[in-house]
Amino acid sequence: MRDLLSDRRGFAFSLDVLLAIIPLTILLGMLAADMDNIMYLTQSTVYQSSLDRQASDVADALVESSGIPPDWEQKGNPDSIGLARYDPVRKIPQKNYLSPAKIAGINTTNMGELVGPEY
Repeated sequence: MRDLLSDRRGFAFSLDVLLAIIPLTILLGMLAADMDNIMYLTQSTVYQSSLDRQASDVADALVESSGIPPDWEQKGNPDSIGLARYDPVRKIPQKNYLSPAKIAGINTTNMGELVGPEY
């Protein structure tokens, strides 16, 4: 009995420590079980932001260029399309000014060959 009273360091694994480990184990178990959902949400967010960036880049390219050749709506068979009005005097496209003829020309060109069969 005397040996127990002189021991002031305590026990290494007391009941308090064991009771504190139980919620920690439950929390880690729930986190491990939900890890695939967390990874899916992260991957979905990355793919969505990538898709948003690509759509924004395509929209910018459409309104900032007049296409190749610049008068593709008249000649047909374009290499790339652009909707910006072309200034023949300065020989540059007028950014963010759309040409109504080019917008109407989208329907008359063969867009299936330009974008590919998967679209």
